[in-house]
Amino acid sequence: MNRKLRFKNTSPSPTMKPTKLVLCSITYGLSLCLASAQSPVVLTPGTSTETVEAISTGTRTTFSLTGNTILSWDRLTLLEGSELVYNFQSGDRVLNLLSGSNRHSINGTVTSNGIVGFFSPNANFDINGTITAKGVVLSTLNADPDEFFSGNGYTMNGGSASTRLFVGGGVTATHGSVVIAGRRVSISGDAIIEGSDSVLIGGGSEVNISETGERGVSVGSEDGDIIYLGSSKAPVIELVAGGSVTNEGLIDTGEGSVFIDVGPDMVITNESGAVIVAGSVFTNAAIVEGVVIVPDEGDSAPAVSDGTLSVPALTSPDGRVVSQGMRVSANAPVSASGDGGRDATRTNVEGSAASGGVSVSGSGQVAANRGGTRPMLRRSSFFGVRGGGEAVRR
Repeated sequence: MNRKLRFKNTSPSPTMKPTKLVLCSITYGLSLCLASAQSPVVLTPGTSTETVEAISTGTRTTFSLTGNTILSWDRLTLLEGSELVYNFQSGDRVLNLLSGSNRHSINGTVTSNGIVGFFSPNANFDINGTITAKGVVLSTLNADPDEFFSGNGYTMNGGSASTRLFVGGGVTATHGSVVIAGRRVSISGDAIIEGSDSVLIGGGSEVNISETGERGVSVGSEDGDIIYLGSSKAPVIELVAGGSVTNEGLIDTGEGSVFIDVGPDMVITNESGAVIVAGSVFTNAAIVEGVVIVPDEGDSAPAVSDGTLSVPALTSPDGRVVSQGMRVSANAPVSASGDGGRDATRTNVEGSAASGGVSVSGSGQVAANRGGTRPMLRRSSFFGVRGGGEAVRR
């Protein structure tokens, strides 16, 4: 059965050529739209009305959407000062498929009352503007639309091995999560990322997003790298890569948890400016000192001292284990602990960084206070971790 869509463009936009009226025939997701080269094509049944108006700083393009929708773009270039608005009349998800091999960029402002996803599997994708929506997904991988629309988790994979995802602006999820995924993910020092639920960053050729379970993001490949220099705030923040993670940014979960993981035999590199503020930190890899991140830029290495820190297993008053014992080996100042207000019981159980547990390396302090005794390891380290509520795994 064919459905007729009205796809309306009332005035020119900096991102697309003007089209007065286009009728689209949709048959089970196959679009027969005769849209102009840079206008998005609607690939799913439903209604999408596009209007463009002039504003003082550029143009405002508004999509009024009925039902979950796929918009396919040959080229997306949102100029600074211009706005892109997704207004859902029904449904709550839009999948923007950015096709072709030309670079896509968002330098203006994107807003929505739903969940907005941008997928650019074959071209570099730069975000220097701001995106504010119920939930935000930025990816240089492919995604199955049915999985994405289901709300039950989805897998992103494939795409070109050379694509790069760069985030240098502001990304905010007002009622959900920010998801950032690709083989090569670069988050600059100007980036500010906030999620009401979580911030999930995955580096690899296969990245899995789960709506339930212990972790929100996992990587099913042994490639992929994350360079993180920005600032993120959410109750849960996860950085997972099949290759390596380089951290020189601020990770702030308040009383929440941080999870950092890399592939087998890979490392987490912490630059001197890295700060983590969290109730609990879990990392599954060796930690090494800083290295030069950007070619031709000098890197001032912090003072380091080789050594091993044994962290005891921590239990709650009812005897439940809240973190495994472990041993951290690092050539940087290291400190670790449990909650400053929780009664912690020391055991002789030892683990390793490879097997998980609480692992903290940074430029601040954490204290475990038992019965009024002096908190352990009151000294600075790379991350600047502050203890909080009970350590939890999501």
